[in-house]
Amino acid sequence: MSFSFRSVLRFAPVVLLAAGASASASAAQETPEPVRIPEDSVPAQLQRYQELQTRVSSVQGQAMEASPELTERRAAIAELVEARSYDVDPGLREVIQTRMPELQRRVEVARAGGNTSVLRTVQAEFEALRERARTAEGRALELPDVASTIAGFEDDLLEAMTAYDPEVDSALEELRALSARLEITLGGD
Repeated sequence: MSFSFRSVLRFAPVVLLAAGASASASAAQETPEPVRIPEDSVPAQLQRYQELQTRVSSVQGQAMEASPELTERRAAIAELVEARSYDVDPGLREVIQTRMPELQRRVEVARAGGNTSVLRTVQAEFEALRERARTAEGRALELPDVASTIAGFEDDLLEAMTAYDPEVDSALEELRALSARLEITLGGD
């Protein structure tokens, strides 16, 4: 299996989930009864946020499906961000290509042998590699060429979404306001 930048960002959570599967299985058996939540409470705001996010994501998906040009641009942006991530962290590509296959082999052996200690060690290394990739991606996203390419794409995507669902703008505004309110309430970064 060949590993890429994106696989690093996706693979570590899979390892984490696999190691924690037994704990979550027992927790899933104890499902509490539904409780009526006041509309201004944090759980109600989180539920509304999730509803809005689902709606906006659906409209975005439909707009993307209707536009092969936007789909191609999104793929090109992903490639640009990956390439520029390697530019800001030149050793990252080699680490991903050499270390990831070894870590995957160690996970397979540890799973087969039920060795949770090795799984935890590998998870820590995956997380460190994932964090390094995220940091490089964050720095790449701040580069002027990347930022302007993304901004142009987002403008065109919003236009396509609005053409598909004229009320998506109001959903996005509510989503932004709710996000800001939740960040203050929950003490976000």
